[in-house]
Amino acid sequence: MAEEFIDCVKREAKEEVGLTIEKAELWAVNNNITNKDLHYVNLDFLVTKWSGEPKNLEPEKCAKIEWFDLDKLPKPLMLPTQNFFKNNPKCLCGSGKNYSDCHGKT
Repeated sequence: MAEEFIDCVKREAKEEVGLTIEKAELWAVNNNITNKDLHYVNLDFLVTKWSGEPKNLEPEKCAKIEWFDLDKLPKPLMLPTQNFFKNNPKCLCGSGKNYSDCHGKT
């Protein structure tokens, strides 16, 4: 059965962390090529409205889930997250600045 991207985001959020996505928009599309010659295409969505409290509903796939401030992201970031910030410089906070000039200062 075919599924629209936004419907997939809503379903996955419900299945994996128990959140009901109420408002989301496609933010970016990124190529992720690993050193093992694997190629993944990620669709990144900005979710601005949801309901529920996040829970780790797939503990066999993920040890824990946490919220992080944009200026206190854990290191190292996963490849898709690194590429998201590299290829999509607009900061997620809504400042209109590039991430590297806003929360991404190191």
